[in-house]
Amino acid sequence: LSAYGVDEEASYALSDSERVRLAALSCTLVGACRHPELADSTLPAVVLAQALSPREDMQEVAWALLRRMRKEAGMQAESGDAFFKILLHAVYLVHKDAGVDVARDLSSRLLFHVGVGKLAPVMQVSLVAALQAGVLRALSSTDTSAGLLEALTPWVTKHCIDDSLARELAAWVENEAKASAESSEAQGDHPR
Repeated sequence: LSAYGVDEEASYALSDSERVRLAALSCTLVGACRHPELADSTLPAVVLAQALSPREDMQEVAWALLRRMRKEAGMQAESGDAFFKILLHAVYLVHKDAGVDVARDLSSRLLFHVGVGKLAPVMQVSLVAALQAGVLRALSSTDTSAGLLEALTPWVTKHCIDDSLARELAAWVENEAKASAESSEAQGDHPR
């Protein structure tokens, strides 16, 4: 900070409300920016994680970003894929930092704001693709990703995809889990 002419002691003198306003402003800037490098970074996921904040102003910033992304997601398939990829990343980050229960809470809150009832067909395909990416991450990872599947449960239980697509997804997950278990056994690892 001192390299930019800002006194480090002055930055600590901010009150709690000033820090929250600064955080809300920063999150608003992230939400308003449409630069591809920002969209591919973790920042939108971090802003969406603010949906868990006890501060209403921070929650509103997350919901504003979600509304914008949701609106854009319905316009073309690539936008839908990017939308659910960011939602998945937000859940993953919260799961990694705060655990399964908090990540599941974020999943529920995000999906509640995505829409009511069945999604448009193109959005359903994007949601399933994100779920498949989450399953693959959970099955292939040796870190704390195992509980990620549980954190993503609201994505399936909200019934926002057609039943036939849900059955196809369930069959795909079962096949992937079997293949992962067989691979682990072949390598001498213990099944997860």
